[in-house]
Amino acid sequence: MKTSRWLAWVLATVWSVWLSAAHGAFAAQLQRPEWVPDFAMVLFVIVAARIATDDLPKLAIAAAFARCAVSVDAPTAIFAGVFGAAVVARGARAVVDVSGAPTRTMLALVVTWGLHTWLDVVHQVRGAAQSAHLAATTPDALELAGAVVRAWPTALSSALATLLLAPLLARLPGLSTLTQDRQWHVVASAR
Repeated sequence: MKTSRWLAWVLATVWSVWLSAAHGAFAAQLQRPEWVPDFAMVLFVIVAARIATDDLPKLAIAAAFARCAVSVDAPTAIFAGVFGAAVVARGARAVVDVSGAPTRTMLALVVTWGLHTWLDVVHQVRGAAQSAHLAATTPDALELAGAVVRAWPTALSSALATLLLAPLLARLPGLSTLTQDRQWHVVASAR
């Protein structure tokens, strides 16, 4: 791998750390922190829509390390959640073109919703296990439904942020090296 690619991955990780920290800083200042977009997941989706699919695991590693740097969540839960987002992004890219604004926005909604639901469930299980000094218990359906509902505002605001900030975040220094040259879509003539 070229030095410029290594530097691009380091910069992508640094941008993700800063955006994760910005999410936390904004959330700490507001009365309703659940409505703060997850800017790191916004960046994840924007970059995931543009890089080669072979680079999605590298992007997931960078995003997971960045989130671990500023989060109190369990690192294994973060890695599992971010890699789950990468799997969803890869699956979406296999089915639809996620470079367009509507599909990229929906992808951001789904992966942010999934990640925040997952992290909420992990918090509940760890909290129950620590308070009872027992092994982790599985959450019931009501707890899962509550986690899904609590993740909704962050997912919705992140989808809106993806729609509005994609052109700006796609041009962050260092990220252009990671994006692949998009091939022109082949359009057959009707004749």
